[in-house]
Amino acid sequence: MLRTLRSTAILAAIGMTLAVAPLSAADRMVPGMWEFTSTTNGETQTLKHCVTAVEVETVNGDAKSGRINAAKESKGDCRITDYRVFGNAVAYDMVCGKKSIHSKATYHGDAFEADVTTKAEGAAEVVNHIKARRLGACP
Repeated sequence: MLRTLRSTAILAAIGMTLAVAPLSAADRMVPGMWEFTSTTNGETQTLKHCVTAVEVETVNGDAKSGRINAAKESKGDCRITDYRVFGNAVAYDMVCGKKSIHSKATYHGDAFEADVTTKAEGAAEVVNHIKARRLGACP
């Protein structure tokens, strides 16, 4: 059960980071094979994902398009309550049912770090720290 919850949290964090982290004119993330290392409650998992040109377009968009894409990605299950872009960092807050999520990511083109904090009603707050780096082209 804990492993499933952790895996779901990792995939959700990566998906939300890719889907809703718009950037300014400079590319903060580039397409290719990326390695994501996620640490939650002292346990670390690593996975690789081929980030496509389409995903990069979303990531490199402006704040307005990022907020719109975040709403689309949630498929109506979540409500974006705050969305900020400052320099190479993006932060957002959203509510999904009885769960609130705060994310802040800092991008460096071929790498980024993010903290995703989730608080579900009646449960302890969970912080997922993600470090990601581009490995090269996708196979």
